[in-house]
Amino acid sequence: MTYASNLDNILPAVSSAPNYCFEKIDIRDKDTLSSIYTRHAPTDVIHFAAESHVDNSISNPSIFFETNVIGTNNLLLFHREFALNRFHYISTDEVYGDLPLERQDLKFIEDTPLSPHSPYSVSKASGDMLTQAFHRTY
Repeated sequence: MTYASNLDNILPAVSSAPNYCFEKIDIRDKDTLSSIYTRHAPTDVIHFAAESHVDNSISNPSIFFETNVIGTNNLLLFHREFALNRFHYISTDEVYGDLPLERQDLKFIEDTPLSPHSPYSVSKASGDMLTQAFHRTY
């Protein structure tokens, strides 16, 4: 969890669920991930973890690639190793680039080509593409 996360945003919806467990870890740490997957035997993953904010990615791009690309890759590898049912990756509209402010009629749609313009959006687009590649390959 970073400055951009707030556990209180999900607690009311999930805290009483019998299968809910919160683990604060670094998704770049494969040993810890392995321990969690072994201990909890998850069936599905919803991947929200990410470094965020364009300005932060400009001043420190490396952590964005470590978390948003390497971390996503780690989760996908464990998803495959543990034969989980579903991997749901949360992305961002930033992967599509910018829309001109004077063109309110323009919208992004699912077929809009990727056009990231910052280290943040490139790292998230990389996570998108990794997830798609794992889905198609495995």
